[in-house]
Amino acid sequence: MVDNNKPFVSLIIPVYNSEKVIGRCLEAVSGQDYPKDKMEVVIPDAGSKDRTLEIAESYSERLNIVITDNPLKTGEAGKSAGIENSRGSILAFIDSDNIMPSSDFISKMIKPFEDDPDIMGTEPLYFVYDKKDRPLTKYFASSGVNDPLCLFIGNYDRYSYITGKWTGFSFKSEETEEYIKIDLEEKKIPTIGANGTFLRKDLLKKVNYKPYMFDIDVVYEMLKNGNRKFVKVKTGIIHIYAPNMGSFVKKQHRRISDFLFFNKERQRSYPWSSFPLKGVLLFVFYCLAVITLVFQALKGFVRRPAPYWIYHVPVCEITLFIYGWTFLKAKITGKAGIKNRDNYGQ
Repeated sequence: MVDNNKPFVSLIIPVYNSEKVIGRCLEAVSGQDYPKDKMEVVIPDAGSKDRTLEIAESYSERLNIVITDNPLKTGEAGKSAGIENSRGSILAFIDSDNIMPSSDFISKMIKPFEDDPDIMGTEPLYFVYDKKDRPLTKYFASSGVNDPLCLFIGNYDRYSYITGKWTGFSFKSEETEEYIKIDLEEKKIPTIGANGTFLRKDLLKKVNYKPYMFDIDVVYEMLKNGNRKFVKVKTGIIHIYAPNMGSFVKKQHRRISDFLFFNKERQRSYPWSSFPLKGVLLFVFYCLAVITLVFQALKGFVRRPAPYWIYHVPVCEITLFIYGWTFLKAKITGKAGIKNRDNYGQ
């Protein structure tokens, strides 16, 4: 029986050679207590050559699976394609390496929309992990970031055991037992928009999300349209960002290369120059000093004792080298390009 009081939700899950994670992702979705007749799973595929689509289609009896094409291959292009092929009034951006840790995840994420019609979006407050996840995944969950530079800039968006906060920005907020309602500011936007972010479709359709939906850019444009209320829900989501250091290196290369390319092509709208340079300089200083990174890791260890904090130093050092080298090379050559996805796999 359809519950007409519940909004229809479209879960947008871009995939590309995601056979190692998509089954676990969809298994968690199929176990949600949210009415199945009020949700669909839109899967933009970038041309997977493995068993990704076979696994996705195996859930078609339990979930309303909609598979569509993503010819531009990137995750941002997949989100854009997913929006175009969605029916929901609420759009949930779930990466293929995201796992909902509890059966009431969607219900919790939807509740703020039901409580307040002015809410533009919701997002989990935490990254969490399963006991069986690898140590590096546990580190990223506890540090609250996938890109350590965000800790120094302050634009991280999940609770970090290093800082004891969910972001380095300060906002006007209203806290309840279930969530934190905040008023976003145009020049202080955390990295919201992925890994379990839910947005109102009618507001999203009024901004530029084609052919690439850049998370922070669409939130920035929604803010300029007068939509400021955002909610951090007191729940978590698992993100298997990089199961090993080799995967992490590849993803950081791709992250900075894509950013430099799209920024050069003027396809990004958020004013990144508004971020204070001191955050970047502090990151460089901490990495060069090394011992300061050790102190950060110790802070995380004190709040959540675990051996995986040993990854903090190499993750920061690797990021500095990759970002620094790629940036300098682009400045010297004047060239920047999107990383080839042909051999990419999750």
